[in-house]
Amino acid sequence: MSAWEVNAFLTNDTVSLAKLWSPDYVVMNPFNKIVTFNEIKTLMRTAKINQVRFERISEKITLIQSLAIEMGQEIPDQNSAVAGVPKM
Repeated sequence: MSAWEVNAFLTNDTVSLAKLWSPDYVVMNPFNKIVTFNEIKTLMRTAKINQVRFERISEKITLIQSLAIEMGQEIPDQNSAVAGVPKM
């Protein structure tokens, strides 16, 4: 599931992301702002998020009945710029 999500994100496949993410999905983005799924779709459509590759490091997976919560970090590729955020 995690690999499917990464592929969908990197290819701006919001249809697949909608199948994976809750409509109430929120995340901290590279701008240090909490964003919703709708805001992420807008950022993808306007090319404010344009990652070509990143490394996902899974630090913990918690299982609660049929729900899995994965925590960790993502390290963007040096060529994967996020508009307005300096490359590392």
